[in-house]
Amino acid sequence: MKKIISGLIVSLLAAVSAPAQINSDKLQNKYVLADHITNLVSNQWAKDSQTIESWSNSLKHTINKQLIMDELAIRYTIDSLQALQLPTDKFTLQLTSLTYKKESLLSEVTAKKDDLAQKTKSRLQEWQNTIKANSGLNSLEHPTRVNIPAINQSCIPPELPNLNHPFVQSMSNISLPALPVLSAGDFQQVELSPDLSFIHKSLPFKDVEGLKHIQRKFGSLKDGVSQLTSFTKNSDNPINTAFENIIQLSGFQEKIEAAENMPLNDFLIRAEQMEDPKALKESAQKEIIKEAFNHFKGREERLNQAIEKMAKYKQKFSSVNSIQEIPKISNGKSLNEHLFLGIAFQIQRKNYLSLDFNPYLGYRFTNRLTTGLGWNQRFAFNNWTQTSQKGEIYGPRAYTEFKVWKGFSPRLEVEYMKYLIPPSFLNTPFENYKREWIFGSKIGIKKEYPFRRNIKGTVIVMFKFTNSNQNYSDHNIWNMRFGLEFPIQKKKVSNN
Repeated sequence: MKKIISGLIVSLLAAVSAPAQINSDKLQNKYVLADHITNLVSNQWAKDSQTIESWSNSLKHTINKQLIMDELAIRYTIDSLQALQLPTDKFTLQLTSLTYKKESLLSEVTAKKDDLAQKTKSRLQEWQNTIKANSGLNSLEHPTRVNIPAINQSCIPPELPNLNHPFVQSMSNISLPALPVLSAGDFQQVELSPDLSFIHKSLPFKDVEGLKHIQRKFGSLKDGVSQLTSFTKNSDNPINTAFENIIQLSGFQEKIEAAENMPLNDFLIRAEQMEDPKALKESAQKEIIKEAFNHFKGREERLNQAIEKMAKYKQKFSSVNSIQEIPKISNGKSLNEHLFLGIAFQIQRKNYLSLDFNPYLGYRFTNRLTTGLGWNQRFAFNNWTQTSQKGEIYGPRAYTEFKVWKGFSPRLEVEYMKYLIPPSFLNTPFENYKREWIFGSKIGIKKEYPFRRNIKGTVIVMFKFTNSNQNYSDHNIWNMRFGLEFPIQKKKVSNN
């Protein structure tokens, strides 16, 4: 009798505890499902964030690589102009503009990367929340929340946690919506500026989805976003179905095998090798330096010829102030391009005030050597209203000069002037004065300076060192003139 009563008690206790055990198992499986979904989201984000980071680094690398060549070309031009002592303002402005453009493009890449990362993260979080809500997982007292790492962190585990749990293996035949993954379309939808869009098209980036080779480290849910409506608030249905259909992960294996067979292009290989941003930066710098040194590869002979030619120009035109002053080759130039007009003025005062007008015509053989012929006419005044014939002289004058440095030119003049010569004895009436031609020569220096547009100002200081009539002497053996020079024909600048 005691044995019968004991058996009844045991049966009664078993009947009472069985539902509680079933409920406990269901609750545990809910936690397993929530933890599995969270891990899927975290690992998918780790893969997508690496793809976005690799895309961003490749864009920045291409920007630096392309613009460094333009920067080197501009710097080479600036150095060449500085060697010739020519203005470099135009190219300095271009260099500043290029630097600003590069910084602007790099900032745009960073901004677009952050926007795409935020969009991808929000999409994963929305998917997780939808799965949990439709599976009744939100009713758990302490539901597991996704912990998405920062975009620049590498958090890919070797395998998916809880992947071998019997309950997880039973999910193969459950219709679940596909886990949202980053695709090529997401990158194509990024709005880029025209310059950045052009650079983006030059990348060997054909299919971002090729990065699914990383999927071998992850588990995956079956495709079927349209089947999301199959979930209900009653979480017992998918859980009970999972218990009744425990099978191997055939769906996961198919996904992994398909991902491993996908072809990888150059960008994807580089993205895999350059997961570390610091390593990518160092590699980019090495490649940029290599490209810079190879800029003249195959053109060394022409480069050496250009350097030698530039050295000759620097020696020949060391006093050039602007590129417009570099002379053209004399062959083929018209006569008017060699000729110019000038006028010089001279004021002296001794017994009377004298004013010299010296118009002349010059001929430039080269940018340095010039010769010319002119006429000198002197007017003398006892005062500003009364002229004096005693001081009047006139006659031809020729000169030659050679420019040596910054507008300074040694100058040699010869003249043949007709003077009014008084008799050798004193108190001779003016009627007894006679005119006589006297030959003289002078040596000195001339300084020219820009006056207005193509008109040049001149200052000439001369010393008279010979005189054919030793009995007659001019006012002063030293004299100073000032004047202007005008080109006969303005140089035409070709637009070709």
